[in-house]
Amino acid sequence: MEYGIGNEVAAYMVVGLGNELIIKMELVGGRDLGCHIDGFVAVVAHTHVLCDGPITGRAADALMACHTAAEVALRLVRPGRKVVYSYLQLGFFITSDKFQCC
Repeated sequence: MEYGIGNEVAAYMVVGLGNELIIKMELVGGRDLGCHIDGFVAVVAHTHVLCDGPITGRAADALMACHTAAEVALRLVRPGRKVVYSYLQLGFFITSDKFQCC
């Protein structure tokens, strides 16, 4: 499992009993978990924002841009359809431009 908190990244990190992890408010962090079994790969990732109210500002724009880019990829990649990487790339560039994340 990989954790990313702010600018800190650890390939393997365990926070057990007696250990403390202090996270500041309004911090964007992520968790990735993946496994490889018999030639098959499964990966999942989650992004978390620690805050009291709704997410606003640049963090909200960046998260929405990522969500929209994932939706673009889901619509372009279908069973039986030839995947053209340049179409995916163009979709990602347009999305990041619309949210001013480039």
